[in-house]
Amino acid sequence: MVHIFFVSGSFGSTINLVVQNFCSNMANRPEYDLNKLPEFGIRADGSAHTYQKAGHWDTIQKYQDFFAGKIDQNLNVSTPVYDIGGQETIGKTIKMFYKNVPKEKVVFIYTPDLYYAEINFLARYYKIAVGYYNKGLEYFGLEYSPAFQVDYGNKQIRSCSDLDRWELRDRLSRWYFDYINEWTHALSFAPNHWYKFGTDEILNNTRETFAKICNIVDTLNESKLDEFNKFVATWRSSQQYMIDELNLVYDIMDGIINDKFISWEQSSLCVFSEAMLQKKLFDTGYELLCHNLNQFPTNTEDLHYKLRRIE
Repeated sequence: MVHIFFVSGSFGSTINLVVQNFCSNMANRPEYDLNKLPEFGIRADGSAHTYQKAGHWDTIQKYQDFFAGKIDQNLNVSTPVYDIGGQETIGKTIKMFYKNVPKEKVVFIYTPDLYYAEINFLARYYKIAVGYYNKGLEYFGLEYSPAFQVDYGNKQIRSCSDLDRWELRDRLSRWYFDYINEWTHALSFAPNHWYKFGTDEILNNTRETFAKICNIVDTLNESKLDEFNKFVATWRSSQQYMIDELNLVYDIMDGIINDKFISWEQSSLCVFSEAMLQKKLFDTGYELLCHNLNQFPTNTEDLHYKLRRIE
């Protein structure tokens, strides 16, 4: 068995789809046939979540069941995640996994730095919280964090759905960095003999990276190269909207710091991107006057009027 070991949002479903369909000797289940799925199984949100992942362990109990032989051991590929919803730290989860499968082949997907962690953060929002899975913002567990308990008055808050946009943005800005920063340290826990690929490689050298992974798992099926190339092009273009949105956040930051006029559409930033921008502004010495700011500014000039320099 080959294990695709990843953090949720870092393209594990896609890699599972790739190896099941483009490796030479991989037994493909009928429901995994790409010819039966529109757009090669890629959804409008850029995910491959139409495609059912194999051996997807995302809780401590599922890990324990697999190690105890209670879950199918005859899979070609498994897709465990090493961030298991606050049940354990990433480092301990990776060490636990290695202890139980010390000699099996592992393709380890990691997040190289904060920028790519932020892309992953957006992927979770668009592909899991509001995309095909539509799990809602409760998926992130924000309600259980100290940031959620910020008191803005007498309003009774039980979940994210009870919050106005400005309240959600403010809470997200206080919370998200610690949530995603742990991902950037995962590589330090991975054993030397695992096959390691950063999400930067997946996004910037997609064809070469997917081909390498196929050749690690088995071999890339030469008879499917045309289909493989079309899949790569279609999948990669479907990720660009998240990259463009995050780059806009950085462009806005540059505009504020260097007094450049930049404008954007209201729909160009989701509340997660607004929260990242609010956090970055705060870290640079600008406090967003966020109270009742449900409609975020759409140019740097208007945004400047909503900032207060932190002494």
